[in-house]
Amino acid sequence: MTPLLSRLSSASVLLAAAVAFATVPPAPKLPPVTWAKDIAPIINQSCAECHHPGGPGPFPLLTYADARRRARQIAQVTGSRFMPPWLPEPGSGPFVHARRLPRSP
Repeated sequence: MTPLLSRLSSASVLLAAAVAFATVPPAPKLPPVTWAKDIAPIINQSCAECHHPGGPGPFPLLTYADARRRARQIAQVTGSRFMPPWLPEPGSGPFVHARRLPRSP
């Protein structure tokens, strides 16, 4: 390959890459996750029934401060599906008020 052809070939690859990157639309901005809108409804539905003062859960999960104090533990036990406790195996039938968290997409 001649030096001129090599430079033209390199230039065309760079130009094609620049055009490709220039036409990619930016990723849409997602709204920030908030306690009131996003987290509290999940905690209230899936945790607070047991995790309240006097309840069978070992600590309360009713406020942002409660959840923040236990954030790593919550992530670990929900990620491993240890919590919320739900003994029936997946697919064993529909249950009213099932306590299983949905799988992430």
